[in-house]
Amino acid sequence: MSVSPRIGFELIGLRVPACNSAEKTKGYWRWLADSLSHEASRPLVVVGDMNLDPANPKPKWKGEYTEQIRPDHQIADPAPANAGSCVSKTGKWSRIDHAFVSKAIRVESSKYVAKQGRHVYAGGKGQLSDHSVLVLDISP
Repeated sequence: MSVSPRIGFELIGLRVPACNSAEKTKGYWRWLADSLSHEASRPLVVVGDMNLDPANPKPKWKGEYTEQIRPDHQIADPAPANAGSCVSKTGKWSRIDHAFVSKAIRVESSKYVAKQGRHVYAGGKGQLSDHSVLVLDISP
């Protein structure tokens, strides 16, 4: 956990497991929603690979995310301005990287950055990862 002294918020980075069963995934999202509900009034940013594309209507466990986390937190999801955050081996992009931001913080903007100058983070020859960088501009 990190605290930004200029804005005064806590930052938590995580990767939601890609579980092989819907029940395990639902359990993880319930745990995360419960954990975040206790922190809803604090200035908090939870950012990372959520293994969930908000535009994908298929996951049966998506309700754990939409019904339990979203009421207390904003989601910093740059789409549709950017194609996606993660590129598969077949070249298909998805938006599985985003941030949950407590309502004590204002999200000014968010974007995915796949390339910057000579650096290729995702989606090109010599890429550093299959994930783009998620950039947030926030204020108190």
